[in-house]
Amino acid sequence: MRSAVLVGCVLTTVLALAWVSPMPAMVQVLAKTMLVIGGTGHPLVDPSGPGRPVDGWPYPSRPLGEPGMATEGDGAPAGYVLLVHDNFVVPGGTDGHRYRAVAVYTPQEFFPVAGSRTFNDSVTDGFANTVNCAHSSAGCIAHIYPDTDVGLTDPVADDDGSGVVVVGYSQSAVIASLVKQHLLDNPDRAPGTSFVLLGNPMRPNGGLLQRLPRGMTIPILDVTAFGPTPTNSCDEQGENCAHPTLDVAVQHDALGGDFPIYPLHLPAVANSLLSYALLHGTMPEQHLDDAVPQGVHGDTTYYLLPTDLVPLLMPFEGVVPRPILVALDEPLRVLIEGGYRRDISPGEPTPAYLIPVINPVSLTVNLIRSVPVGLDNGIEELTGERPLGTTDPGPYGVGGDDADLRGLPAGLVPLGSTSPTPILPETAAPAAEKPAMRVDSGTPKPIIRTAAPSAPLLRTPRPPAGERLGERLGERLNQRRGPILDASRLLRPGRAAAGRGVTDTGRPGPVDAAPNPESDTKSQEQP
Repeated sequence: MRSAVLVGCVLTTVLALAWVSPMPAMVQVLAKTMLVIGGTGHPLVDPSGPGRPVDGWPYPSRPLGEPGMATEGDGAPAGYVLLVHDNFVVPGGTDGHRYRAVAVYTPQEFFPVAGSRTFNDSVTDGFANTVNCAHSSAGCIAHIYPDTDVGLTDPVADDDGSGVVVVGYSQSAVIASLVKQHLLDNPDRAPGTSFVLLGNPMRPNGGLLQRLPRGMTIPILDVTAFGPTPTNSCDEQGENCAHPTLDVAVQHDALGGDFPIYPLHLPAVANSLLSYALLHGTMPEQHLDDAVPQGVHGDTTYYLLPTDLVPLLMPFEGVVPRPILVALDEPLRVLIEGGYRRDISPGEPTPAYLIPVINPVSLTVNLIRSVPVGLDNGIEELTGERPLGTTDPGPYGVGGDDADLRGLPAGLVPLGSTSPTPILPETAAPAAEKPAMRVDSGTPKPIIRTAAPSAPLLRTPRPPAGERLGERLGERLNQRRGPILDASRLLRPGRAAAGRGVTDTGRPGPVDAAPNPESDTKSQEQP
């Protein structure tokens, strides 16, 4: 019965996974080869001719490919592959490292919306090929870009798989997560592989495929709750991580790693569905520099791209004056954040709970305090002044860090499991370890970023409208979502500039491959 309750809340959400903007995700890792996987409806490579630069054009069973993945004539990556490289992979680097670009074939189907394969069948087939590519096996179906604009000319990786970063977005973040577990189960194969996960449905705290009961398969749609992305590739001291990982989510994205912990909190669920519909598909066009740090858990560093307005208000932009929407955002944000537990690390496997654990006194006080904050936000939007003298509390709203709940149970009546190990799909054994291509050798380098920030998170001043994240989306987003959305106002960046190591270039510092295992909770504490 518990499963039925949660399925009723999220069935629409799961079906929505069939639509993913044809742009995968990117990550920042100092590896030598970037294995990029597309999103649902965007397989990147035609499996009937993997040696040809098809660049996302349709093939018979999946007619929703997108052109423009490579520059015509010279084979240089463009479109999605270039976006993830520039927006997520490069910003995390510290030595100007560049990457070989390899587009990996995965079906990226989701019957009945996209293609003939079910979600599980698509993930299983994509998992098998990505494992082959991570192993540098002869069975790898991929397109290797011949141009040096993004990466080097040599293909894939060293014979042992070292120096590879696997980039997954949405459905392909599920594939990448399962590949990571496979490599943990086979530690002698591809030991230097890192991961960048964008909009990850298997994020341990927030991923829908972890919120659901572990191993449950939704009928007809054939979607299995595989569990959480593993984070345990470091040694006992929390150092020398075999598979350092970067995980980036858009705030409140139902299928992108920020689904509410309390599925009966209907405002939070409705808001997360709208976040998915409006923002999930724009993720490759965002930038890692605009994300706020959420701490380190095990081998994984977590970041969040915060929303400027809660998605429930976004459809009213262009109809209701923006200062009014901004004023309403703060109290509504407090209510929505009541469906989350921000005191729990994004890397802690956390299922959904039917009964929330909240502090009703704190919630009431925070709601009252949010009214003058919202008024100041609205007036500042109009005049640049904050006459009531309040401070913008950041993406989680007033009291949204849930510091008063730290140490309390996440909830009562869990619907899922806290197991840290995902379920792997059943596939044929990967191809023999015959290298598909010879590459130059080298010592694998760690994935981006350093230990979690020590300064307070999410408590920086509200940025001027011209500095907000969505600005770079421009006309493209309006064409995809309609003129009611102002692309420059969708997400709010820069909230934690004081809390992350900013270099003299203005970009975040690198991630240490040996994160402090205690930093995931301490980094969340307020002074």
